[in-house]
Amino acid sequence: MGKSIFTKIKNKLLGRKAFGHTDKPNETETEKKVEWKPIEELREVDRDYSGMSYSEEYAKLYKDMSDYWHHSCYNEVGIKEIIGLGRNKNNEIKYCINPERPWHNFYTETQFGEFNSYNHGEFGGYLILPNDFVCENTYDLINEYKYPTPDINLKDIIRNFLNLVFLEIPKELFCSPIKYKRMFILSRIGQFRKNLRYYKKNRNDRLNHRYKPTREELDEIIVHGNFTFVFDAGKKVYAVSSLAHFFYKRSTIYRFHNKRYREIIYESGAMLEDFDEVVFDEKEIKEYLDYLNNNNRNKKYDEEYAKNRLIWKYIPSEDVTCNAVDVKDDKAYFLLTGRGSHQKDYHSPEERWDVFKILEATDTEIKVIYENKTFRPYYVRSLIVENDYFYISCDKNVLKINRETNEITYLTCLSPEDEEDLKAVEKEQIEKREREEREENSK
Repeated sequence: MGKSIFTKIKNKLLGRKAFGHTDKPNETETEKKVEWKPIEELREVDRDYSGMSYSEEYAKLYKDMSDYWHHSCYNEVGIKEIIGLGRNKNNEIKYCINPERPWHNFYTETQFGEFNSYNHGEFGGYLILPNDFVCENTYDLINEYKYPTPDINLKDIIRNFLNLVFLEIPKELFCSPIKYKRMFILSRIGQFRKNLRYYKKNRNDRLNHRYKPTREELDEIIVHGNFTFVFDAGKKVYAVSSLAHFFYKRSTIYRFHNKRYREIIYESGAMLEDFDEVVFDEKEIKEYLDYLNNNNRNKKYDEEYAKNRLIWKYIPSEDVTCNAVDVKDDKAYFLLTGRGSHQKDYHSPEERWDVFKILEATDTEIKVIYENKTFRPYYVRSLIVENDYFYISCDKNVLKINRETNEITYLTCLSPEDEEDLKAVEKEQIEKREREEREENSK
C-alpha cells in the first residue's frame, strides 16, 4: 500500500528523500501468479532457440504480444518466453514461463545479519551491510552517505532567520540592482528552508534516539555495486554485483567471512591475467606511437597512452554478467555469460568469443567447473545444480548439461509450429545478410 498523506507531509517537512522503494516488498503485489509444471513435460529438441524472433504475422496470431521485447524493421518480433526453474518441497525440479523478475531492492537475512541491496539497474547501487544504526528506513543511511546532513541547531536557525529578515533582504531591496533582487532573495529564502529541514531532521533523530553515523562508519557498512544476489553457503555469505550498460558488463563476487570482513573472489577479466605481470615491447610501443602521431596531426600522444591502449593485446577482456546462482552441499555456484575479446595488434580485427561458464566456490577457493567458448544462451534466469547435471533456464529453452561429458540436451516449451517459424525467420535473416554483403562488395 502507498504511504498516507500525513506520512508524505511529515517526510516532506523532515526533508526525507523518497527515492526508490524504501519498504519491504509485498509478495502479493510483486509476484505474478505463474503455473509451475514438472520439468519432464518439456520437449527435447536439437538446438537452442533463445533470443530468436518470430515473424510478425505468426506472433500476432499465436503469441501474447504484450510480452514482446523488440520489433525490428524486417517484420520480426521477439517474444519473451523466459523459463524459470525451482525446487518444490520434495526437491523436484519444476518450471514456469515468464516468472516475475527478482525484486531489485531486496532484504536478505543471513547468518551474519540482514543485508539490504538498493539496486539502480545499469547505473549501479549500494549494499548496506548488517549494522546497529537505528533509522526509519535503511535508505536514510544512503541519503546520509550521499548528502551528509549539516549539524544545525536551533541557535543557527534563529540567527539565520534574523539575519535574513533584518539584514540581507533590506540590503538587497535598497542597495542592489533591480534585476538581481528577486533572484538573490529567493535563493536566500531557499537556503533558509533547507537549513530548517536539516534542523528538523536532526531534532527528530535526537527525539527518536537515532545515532547519526560518521562518514567513516558509513564507509564501513556501504559497498558500491549493483548487487543482485546475497545468500548463505557453508560458513560464508556471498554477494554478487552484476552491472550491464549497453555492451559494458562487469561482475564481481564477494565472499564475506563476517558482517564486515570481505574479499573479492572473482572480478570480470581478473582471472584471465594480472595487469602487473605485463612486460611491454619497447619497439612495439615506439611503432604504435609513430602510427598514432602520423594519423593524428592535431594531437601528440605519449608513451603512457600507448601502454594503456596496447594493454588489451596482452590481456584478453571479458564483459560478463552473473545471471543465476545456486547452493548445493555448502558450495556456491555462479553462472556467467557474456562476450570475451582480444586484439593482438592495432592492425588486426578483434578476436571475439562467447563466455558461458559456471564457477564453484567453497569456503577457501573458487574454480571454473564448466566452460563453453562457442555458445552462450540468452536471457538466462535460473541455475539448478544436481549430482550429474546442470539445469540452466533461459529464453525458450532449458539446457541440461552432463557434468562428466559436458553434453548439452536442449529442452523447450515451444510447439513444433513455433520451431518452424523461428527457423524460417533465421533463414531469412541469413539470406538478407549475405545479400547485403554481396551488394556492399560490389560497390
